[in-house]
Parts: sequence; structure tokens; C-alpha cells
Amino acid sequence: MLCKLAFRNVRKSIGDYAVYFLTLTFGIIVFYTFNSIDAQQAMMDLSASQNMNAQLTVAVMGYLSVFISFVLGFLILYANNFLIRRRKKELGIYMTLGMSKSKVSFVFIMETLLVGLFSLALGLLLGVLVSQGMSFLTAKLFEVNLQAYRFVFSPAALIKTVLYFGVIFLFVMAFNVFSISRHKLIDLIHASKQAERPRVRSLGLSLTLVVLGCACIGYAYYQVLSLGLLLSFASGLLAVELLLGCVGTVLLFTGGSGIALRLSGRNPRRYYKKLNLFVSRQLTSKINSTHTSMSVISLMLFFTIVIFTLSTGLSSALNRNLENTTLYDISFTQMPHHDEDGNATPWPDGLNDFNLPLMETFRKAGINPDDYFSGSCTVRYFTTDYDVRDAMLAYFPSSMRQEYETYTMDHSLPVSAISVSDLNEALILAGRSPIALQADEYALISTNGALMDGMQQFLDDQNTVTLHDKTYRVGHSKLLNFTPQTTSFIGEAPVLVVPDTALTGLAPDYQTVSAQYRSANKQQTEDALYQALDQAYADENGPYQGHWPYTHSSTRLQLRSSSVSLKVTATFIGLYLGIVFLISCAAILALQQLSEATDNKERYNMLHKLGADDRMIRQAVFKQVFFYFALPLLVALVHAVVGIAVCVDTVLLFGQLDILSTVILTAVLILIVYGGYFLATAWRSKKIATEFH
Repeated sequence: MLCKLAFRNVRKSIGDYAVYFLTLTFGIIVFYTFNSIDAQQAMMDLSASQNMNAQLTVAVMGYLSVFISFVLGFLILYANNFLIRRRKKELGIYMTLGMSKSKVSFVFIMETLLVGLFSLALGLLLGVLVSQGMSFLTAKLFEVNLQAYRFVFSPAALIKTVLYFGVIFLFVMAFNVFSISRHKLIDLIHASKQAERPRVRSLGLSLTLVVLGCACIGYAYYQVLSLGLLLSFASGLLAVELLLGCVGTVLLFTGGSGIALRLSGRNPRRYYKKLNLFVSRQLTSKINSTHTSMSVISLMLFFTIVIFTLSTGLSSALNRNLENTTLYDISFTQMPHHDEDGNATPWPDGLNDFNLPLMETFRKAGINPDDYFSGSCTVRYFTTDYDVRDAMLAYFPSSMRQEYETYTMDHSLPVSAISVSDLNEALILAGRSPIALQADEYALISTNGALMDGMQQFLDDQNTVTLHDKTYRVGHSKLLNFTPQTTSFIGEAPVLVVPDTALTGLAPDYQTVSAQYRSANKQQTEDALYQALDQAYADENGPYQGHWPYTHSSTRLQLRSSSVSLKVTATFIGLYLGIVFLISCAAILALQQLSEATDNKERYNMLHKLGADDRMIRQAVFKQVFFYFALPLLVALVHAVVGIAVCVDTVLLFGQLDILSTVILTAVLILIVYGGYFLATAWRSKKIATEFH
């Protein structure tokens, strides 16, 4: 009998359960999809390094899912609390008719179980379907082709989803029993008549709170825009800036409602038109009572927008960076040997002479470079007496300029230089055109995205450079986005390119040797090369006593593999957190508005009796829901503009960021999820408001 009653209640209250059911289903879809990556990778032809990266991504998603489960658990409890509040009077009637609290709790537990099972089944079904499309995204991010499409199903993701949400539902059921047991019958019967008494703040206090909030937010903006993200983090001020932004947002919402209420009455014609008076009173009263939760929602939306935008943008930035920093299949870095006093000396027993070409060193060890390489080049780097502060620093972005000035105040900042002949050798090997310089000319190369515009302006302004008492003018007016080695490090200052005579008599600080593989099967060539190098140099009891002829090496395959790992993990974390946070924010706002509509049924009934027709009431409800959804989003967007601007400067260190496409993608996601919840809430609220006839 009780089970039959529970089933009938769910069918009868399907409108009340709509948002709750939608939130559960969305959460299950997202949870299953992002935990099914282990099954998706089986479809792909992954190399050993790619498979390792995939396993790392799976592990990160597993740890992240624990955090996500707490977020979803809180959200489900919050949504469940709305259902109890909505049906208090109904539960009170059951108890009036003789049903004990334990039986009422059992009915509600059965209802929760029915909705939970149905949402779990539908969410898993849709999650399996969505994960099919996720396979193509995963393959694209890993830069591999699908072996052959087949249906993807992850038993591990299924078990994890059922287990996690099963635990959440147990907590929800326990919460329901506790919530019902602590309410008195009289409170349940008269729940619909208990109106929340709004707290009206004085205009002076409201203005003070808003001014303080704006001051906190403005100071946080100023600090983070001046220092930049990296310097703020390094100096420990980032936490202070975030705290000031959070406090300022809370103060803004706390005092803003009081000011809005008084400003709305300044225009009598608009204020008394239709039901605007009612809407403004309802909206400001609600913000007064929920300013803390609205502040939290606004901040969550801010973090969602920034995380989602930058995680997707970082992927494209890394791809663009690799195009300019992996022009060679392999690069070796050689450092001269130094004695205990730091002076450059030959290697012990003549081993691995720095002045001997690396390829000749390999030949001495029995490794024939012609078996592996089709060509190579050597680029020597020299320290000059030209300091970054002389003129170049003025063209750095403000955040980087302040970082250099703050942390290198007592140290020189010499610019490195390479000869034009070494550069041209590297350019030709990379398939690019060489450049020409006169005896008194210089050029610049860099791959630091944050410095590109400034350094181009440095050249456009015809700045001269003085090296060892000789002045050089701009010879190649175009900044070369180029590095003569395969590397992942692009945060260094630009490098000067000067005539060979400018470096005559100087000892290089280090040199890089870059090469292209001879065979088209680059992975096979690389594996064979490293095997030969290990056999020649790794043995400490061998002829070279464990001394390697180079300090370290980087390969295109290694860097692309590492980049793919970072790109996939960053994209999935951004999508996972972004979608869950967005669903949470929208669902909480929806439930708050539905609760508001339920509590105000009597007021809507009174408006109807006073002559307001259904159309006016629906318009009033729509306005209220619209402003309630729009306000936290508007504040979040303002925060996000500053946050993204600051983070873009940091992402530029990894490459150029296509901010327009990432912003459009973020806007589409917000429109679908946030807008969908808004439309569903507006529709249901209007229906609740006109249920009295």
C-alpha cells in the first residue's frame, strides 16, 4: 500500500520532481562519461608513451571524481530539501489521517528511491550514448586515429557511478528521515502560510556595504592586473586578491538589494506599471535573504567560466607552441666542463671534448650519425654585456617587467647572442629561409608569446644594441618566431642574432646540436639511437666512465607526447569541473526560485483576486526569474573578464591563445546548460503561480 502511494505521488508530482530529476540525470551522465575514458582508449592505436599518458588521465579523472561526488552530493541534498519544503503540507495531512512519522518517512524514502533508480537508469543510458561521442574527442586530443569504431562500454565506470550515487542516495534517505522526524505536525500543516520576513537595511548601511564591496573588488583587480598571475602567486598575494574578490562580491550582493529597492521606486511611472512593484519587492526581498548563496553562485560561475575558457584555450596554445619549438627531431644541449672553481676545463682524460663536434664525438664512441640523421646543425650561445634593462625591458608586458625588476634588482640581466651563420644553418635544416646581416646589424629571435608584440615594437622603434663597445642597428626588421632547438622552454628573454665577427674571441656558455632523423619511421629510429647511446655511455666501468657527451636531450616525439598528456588532462579537467559547477549553479538557482514560487502561491492568488490576469502574473514571474538568474551571471562575467585577461598573459608563455573561439565555446555551454535551467524554471514557476484556478 505504501509503495503504491509512493509511486502515485511521484507520478502526480512529476512537475515538482522535474528539476530534481534533471539534475540527477545530468550529474550521472557527466560522471559516467568522464570515468569511461579507460574503455575509450582501447579503441585507439596508442603508442607506449601515449598509453602512459592515457593512464595518467584516467588516474586524474578518478581522483577528481571523488571531489565531484561531494559537489553532486551537496547539490542532490539541496534539491531534495526543496522537495520536502514543497510538500510539507501534504506530509502533514498524511500524519493528520493517522499515518505515523516512520510510515511517512518510508513513503518519502520510496519516492526518493524510485526517482533515484529511474534517473540512474536513464543517466547511465544517456551516459553510454554520450561517451560514444566522447571517444572521438579523446582520439582527437590524443592525436590518433580510431582503429575501427565499436560500441564503447566501461564496466568500471558503471560500477563507480552506481557505487558513488548509491552512497549519495543513502545519505539523502537518511536526511529525509531526520528532516521529517524533527518537524511538528502544526508546522507541516501551516508551512504554506509561513512567510519569510525580509530584513530591510537602511540606505546608509546598504551604500556603505556596496562601497566597501566595490573597493575590495577594485583593489583586487588592480593588484592582479598590475602584478600578473605568476608574480601574484610567487609573492603570496594571489590568495589575498582572491579573498578580497570573494568578500567584495558578498558585500556587493548584501548591500545592493537595499539600494535597488529604493532606486526602483524613484520612477513612479515604471514602478507602478503592471506588477513591477510586486516584482521589485519580491526580488529584493529574495536577494536580501539569499545574498550569501547568490554570492557563492556568482563566484562559482566565475571560476567555471575561467577554468573552462583557459583549459580549452590551453590546448590550442600548446599546439601552436609546438609548431615553433619542435622543428627538429632531436636536440642535444652541451655544457662545457668546469672545475671546482667554475672555470671551463677539458673533460677528464680528454673525454667528450666540448670543442669537438658532437657528431664526431659519437663516431669516436662507435655510433655512426649517418645511420640515424640526415642532417644536423650546431648553435653556440654567448653571454653578452648588453643588459635587458638597457632598453629592452621597457617593451616587456607590465606584469613581466615588474617581475624582472622585483626579483632581479641586484643582478645583471645579460642577453644571450648567437651568430648569424649558426642561425642560418639552423634555419636551413628546419626548412626555412636564411637571413642576411651587415657587419653592424642585428636581429632578434624568440618564441615567448608574451613578448612577441613588445619585441617587434622594439625593432620597429629602431633601437640600437651596444655589444662590447660596438653599436649595432636593426638589420632584420621582422622578429623571428623561431628557436634553433627542440625544446619545451619558451619563457626566456629574446636572443640576439649578430654577425660572426661580434662574437670572435668569446667562449660560448653552451651549445645545442639539432638533427633530423633519416628514416620516416621516427619512433623506431629514436629507440635505436637511444639504445646505442646507452650502450656507449651508460656503463660507468666502460671507456667513457659514465660521462655523456651532452647534458640533456629533447625530442619532438617526447615533447609532443608530454604536450598531449597536459592538453588532454587540462581539457578534461576543465570540461568536467566546468559542466558540474555550471549544473550546480543553475540547479541551485532553479530550486530557490521554485521554492519562492511555492511560498508565494497565496500572494499570486491575492493578485488574481485583485484583478491581475494570468498573463500579467506570468510576466511578473518571468521577470523575477530572469533577474534572479541574470544578476549572479552578470557579476561573474565582470570577474571573468579580468580573470581571463590576467590568465591569458600567463598562457601566452605557452603559445598564442585563440581567445575568441574559446569564449564562443564557453558561451555556448552556458547558453545550453544555464539557459536550459532558466527556461525550465521560468516555465515551472509560471505554472505554480497560476495553479490557484
